[in-house]
Amino acid sequence: MNVFWSSTDTETIKSIGKNGMCAATVFNKKDEMRSAICYKTTHQLWGDTTQLVDDVPTVYEYIPDARIPEWDAEFVACVKERKYEPIGKLLGSSEAHQPWLGNYKDKKTKLSKEEYDWGIIGLGVDVECEYLKVPRKRYVKDIVENNTSTIMAYDMKLQAGIDSGELVYHNNILGGR
Repeated sequence: MNVFWSSTDTETIKSIGKNGMCAATVFNKKDEMRSAICYKTTHQLWGDTTQLVDDVPTVYEYIPDARIPEWDAEFVACVKERKYEPIGKLLGSSEAHQPWLGNYKDKKTKLSKEEYDWGIIGLGVDVECEYLKVPRKRYVKDIVENNTSTIMAYDMKLQAGIDSGELVYHNNILGGR
């Protein structure tokens, strides 16, 4: 796709340009670019307006910085990449929407809080606990420890709730009725 301005882009450029001047450039995945400038003008009849000049020729120059190798070394030293490995699949009718359940596990740690807060079917730990009438601490422990047989039992009960209509989708989010 050729590089272009979206309506949001042009509105933003004009809203900034009405305060003085705005220079903007948009890029696409083919490394093509398009630049524009927008500035405030005053006209006898129309008052203050903005003038957008599109498709302005753009020249840029890459100036190598001697500090780049130092920055790269600092990045490598400070950023830790997390490695994941498959630990198996959970069977069940809602498997398609439970990628956060623990199909992948950090080699060094258990599931993170963000991963288990989704719950088993994405309803959220608190709502799922309430529906299943299971204490939150026990439910989270089962998820974090990847207790497969218990998780499958929970999954089946939650899926039955969906099938019976007790749990329904609202704006792409599961919730109790």
